[in-house]
Amino acid sequence: VLRLVFGPNFLLSRQDLALLAASCTSLMAGQALGQGLIARSNYRGVVGGWLAGVAVFFAVVFAVQPLLLRVELGLVVGGLAAAAVLAALQPSLWRRQAPAVV
Repeated sequence: VLRLVFGPNFLLSRQDLALLAASCTSLMAGQALGQGLIARSNYRGVVGGWLAGVAVFFAVVFAVQPLLLRVELGLVVGGLAAAAVLAALQPSLWRRQAPAVV
């Protein structure tokens, strides 16, 4: 499909596609976790989570070669960093629930 859409010279390996899929997954997780914080009016937490992801993205982009791999890894690791910070700020994920009394 990639060659059909972008031409016969366009080629991405399985590793490239796997990293791009992982980056999409991590960014979607960050979006979902951010919505939980927005629902609790924790806007600063959302901004902090995404700023952490952006900082990690740029750190990876400046440290890795070649170009395509640096962007792919930056997206994956930046998305995971943002999702991790956003998950850490979710009070309902870390609160111990009392057992239900029947």
